[in-house]
Amino acid sequence: GIYYYHLAGQLKHLREEYPLFHPTSSPPQYTLHGASAGALAATLWSYNVTIEDATNEAIRLSDEIDLWNRKLGLYGIWGPIIRTWLDNLLPPSPSFSPPTNLNLLLTPATFPHLTSSEFSRHKVSIFDSKAELIDANMASVHLPLFLDNSFTANFKSKPYIDGSFMSIPSDYGPPATTTVLDYEGDKKLKQTKGGFVKLISREGVWDLIELGYQYAKLKSKSGRFQAFET
Repeated sequence: GIYYYHLAGQLKHLREEYPLFHPTSSPPQYTLHGASAGALAATLWSYNVTIEDATNEAIRLSDEIDLWNRKLGLYGIWGPIIRTWLDNLLPPSPSFSPPTNLNLLLTPATFPHLTSSEFSRHKVSIFDSKAELIDANMASVHLPLFLDNSFTANFKSKPYIDGSFMSIPSDYGPPATTTVLDYEGDKKLKQTKGGFVKLISREGVWDLIELGYQYAKLKSKSGRFQAFET
């Protein structure tokens, strides 16, 4: 949802304060796991796309179609915007190199699976092309109907929906060795929690980034990011 920008604000703080977690560290000292908005944040982080570049591109694409004045807001067109946004920000196909430390969560959208007592997500870590990486992201963020008027999004010819649907912490990695970034604990977002897919203003986007940044600073002070200290 729109709270991608809150997660990106947190990642901005980590980039500045923890060299071990910087996307250019080689070899990578961590593995990123992402679902829904977290998939987008993790993917762009893997390619060292700054939050400033990502946000400016999102605003530019929105301005092109006068999104801010659209009566239906993001409904039905958000999916194509996200796809174009990723395509513009990620390295061009001829120079594309697949990430080695990225796992994206997808929720299979088959009836037996969704009603099974062993309900689980699919974790994807191998991407053979830029197009495949983008398709995996589109499947992980897919909100039925809202993104592009479709119930599901296809990845490798199979239908999926939002990877965070009914997810639990262990889906992302072993709790004892996993540092989780989310916005659930940010008290300043509590009142707007129900609006995670709502369109906000240009200024609101930057405000959300700053909220995430400040929230990450608070978590740093409480020792939540000790795993990234050198």
